[in-house]
Amino acid sequence: RKARYFEANSALVNRLADVFEQYTVGPRGLRFTPSSSSEEWNKAITARWDQWCQFADLSSRQSLSQLQSLAAYRWFIDGEVFILKTRGGAPDYRPRVQIIESHRVSTPWELAGQEGDRIHDGVEVDRNGRPIAYHVRTTWDGDASRRIPASQIIHVFEPSRPGQLRGRPFITPVVNDLND
Repeated sequence: RKARYFEANSALVNRLADVFEQYTVGPRGLRFTPSSSSEEWNKAITARWDQWCQFADLSSRQSLSQLQSLAAYRWFIDGEVFILKTRGGAPDYRPRVQIIESHRVSTPWELAGQEGDRIHDGVEVDRNGRPIAYHVRTTWDGDASRRIPASQIIHVFEPSRPGQLRGRPFITPVVNDLND
């Protein structure tokens, strides 16, 4: 909560997030460069990839490079970001991705009794501590959620200790200094 407050109210934090985004994904996002022995195949797959990248977002509002920038920015501020691997609708059902903000992943009220045992802040784990599902709120008031298998989620975060299941904002060590 404090990291988002400083994102909105501190030019320094906002600039740090911008620089992190710039050096993480670059001005045009991470690029894909095929390098098979067939130059013809390389050109064909590059054209196909570039076409998909224009509409990678499930809502088709943002290109893949914009999604990468947004994910890097949110990773810095929130400490993590979740990317849902999904598909578009009819007629072609193309693969798409959707960014899920970290605050939407949380333990549903009806599963609160399992918090700390099988579920940790919306991350459901097996007996070995491996994530098997993520619980994502589907409404703004938090009353409804859906369980998404871990195989459909890319969880971008940098753990700082073994067994860590959720990320921490990059400014965590200095957030109280910023507050002062």
